[in-house]
Amino acid sequence: MDISLGGAMLSFRFDDDLNQTVCRFRLEAWEGFSSENTREGCDGANVILVLESESDEAHPELGSRERYESALLWLVEHQAAARDVVLRGILGHIVIMRTEYGIDDEELNEIESVEQLPAKVDLSFVRIFPHCKAGLPYLGFELECDWDPEHGCGVLVCGTDVVDAGASDSAQSIGAIEEHGGAV
Repeated sequence: MDISLGGAMLSFRFDDDLNQTVCRFRLEAWEGFSSENTREGCDGANVILVLESESDEAHPELGSRERYESALLWLVEHQAAARDVVLRGILGHIVIMRTEYGIDDEELNEIESVEQLPAKVDLSFVRIFPHCKAGLPYLGFELECDWDPEHGCGVLVCGTDVVDAGASDSAQSIGAIEEHGGAV
């Protein structure tokens, strides 16, 4: 699927290894982010955009090109605001891991503010959903992180509101989108 973005054309292709429809992209707002677990080819501002489907079915169809174009345009125009809300979501999840789950991890205990996160996380995937609410897109951000190399961390947002934050699969939840009132 080719998607127009402000005069440029992005070519999304099915990736057999990832089993997803993807395109490599640069999000300048993420420049300088780095984790000791950075995914190959996804360092700093270099990310993989993933087109998500409308449902969790076994072989669901992708949504309409217009929905993805609108979501991508919003992401590019608001990438700094999206970055900031993702960082707040991660910090909120870290606080929950410490207080509610009693996780006492040296790496996590060092993190007290969002300003410390660029040296601890690195964005790998941005999931573009065809769902929206009040004209705002749903986007899932999956990051590699120093404290959990196996599961990473993820934040699902609607515009600049955090819908879910946790391990990387939190960025993939169509169920959370539907519970939040998102629709195709």
